[in-house]
Formats: sequence, structure tokens, C-alpha cells
Amino acid sequence: MVRKLVLERGEYVWGRGLVTEAAPHGAPVIGPVAQLVGMLDGKTSVAEAVRRMRASVPREHHDELQRSVLLTVVDLYAQGAIASLER
Repeated sequence: MVRKLVLERGEYVWGRGLVTEAAPHGAPVIGPVAQLVGMLDGKTSVAEAVRRMRASVPREHHDELQRSVLLTVVDLYAQGAIASLER
């Protein structure tokens, strides 16, 4: 993750960018994705990351959050932002 200017509502603001081989200068990411990437440190499981993120989300949205996190993890893995997925 890098700090960079990102376009938000038609205005440039400081945000976060995810550095990968495909985006060496950092592709802009939204806050929840940056939070997720920060949690996936090689020690924290995806299930634990979901559990932590659920704490700030109303209960009726927990299933939606879990699906979104899983899809995001697959996408991050495909982009090379996550080196490996282990069981």
C-alpha cells in the first residue's frame, strides 16, 4: 500500500494505492479493501479478517460482507497482491 492522490467525487484527495506488478505506482483502492489488505499479513486468516470487519457492520449485512471479502481476496490473488492462499 502506498499513499497517493486519488480522484474522489471529482476532486483529488490523499488516498491509498495497492502496488502490484500490473500497477507498480499503486492502483487506487477504497478504504475497506485497504483495511483487508492490512489484515492479511500471512498470519491472519481470511475468516479472522471477516470476523474483525463484521464488528463495524450491522448484523443483517454480515453475509454480504463475507461474500464481498471472498470475492475481493480472489481478485487480489489474481492481481498478485496476495502471494499465496493456504488452508
